[in-house]
Amino acid sequence: MIGAGNTGGSTLYGDFLALINAITWTFYFVSSKRRRVDGVDTWQFLFGVSVIQVCVVVPYALITSNDILEISWRDLGFLIAMTLFSGTIGHSFMLWAQKYVDASVSSMILLLGPVISSTGAWLVYKQQIR
Repeated sequence: MIGAGNTGGSTLYGDFLALINAITWTFYFVSSKRRRVDGVDTWQFLFGVSVIQVCVVVPYALITSNDILEISWRDLGFLIAMTLFSGTIGHSFMLWAQKYVDASVSSMILLLGPVISSTGAWLVYKQQIR
């Protein structure tokens, strides 16, 4: 956070990346809402976004990481499974809903996701909050 200093690993560069993430996510969200209302099929939109994502993220990861090629086959399998199953299911449901649900409602659902997930993890793993 701005003003937090460098004590917790925070930097202005990280703040900048968070801002870029928020702008990009907003553009994606508004764009997906418009495309779905215009009649674009959920799977067509998801496929197009996935192709663009691979074309952008894979080269970026290869350029900026010094150990990405050292990933184990086991971890690569987990990564692919997470992408294909939970990622695809979550995004397809959200894209499908974009056609029928107001953008403010789906935005709030996405914002509540981390709160609900961490509360559930806290209850399941009985970790203390400090």
